[in-house]
Amino acid sequence: MIFAKDYIDSHDIGLEPIGVRSGWLVGLDYPGEWTEYQFSLSGFGTNRAELHAMGQLGIQFHIRMILTGAQSGNEQRVDFIFYGRGFSG
Repeated sequence: MIFAKDYIDSHDIGLEPIGVRSGWLVGLDYPGEWTEYQFSLSGFGTNRAELHAMGQLGIQFHIRMILTGAQSGNEQRVDFIFYGRGFSG
């Protein structure tokens, strides 16, 4: 599992600073902001990435997850469109 507190880099251009509050990553409040995580998988095979988000009711969020192979450098991009309050995974 990857936790909010484990991010290694971010790009912050909005009003709220990116950081961790009560175990949640907060501050991704402006288009173009991002966070970066680094992690290793323990073996080959099928793996699962899960993303949970919560946002303001009625606002559309576009979230892109980019997974990059450490050895190959190959990228896999997964896009999420999320509307408002609650969680999306």
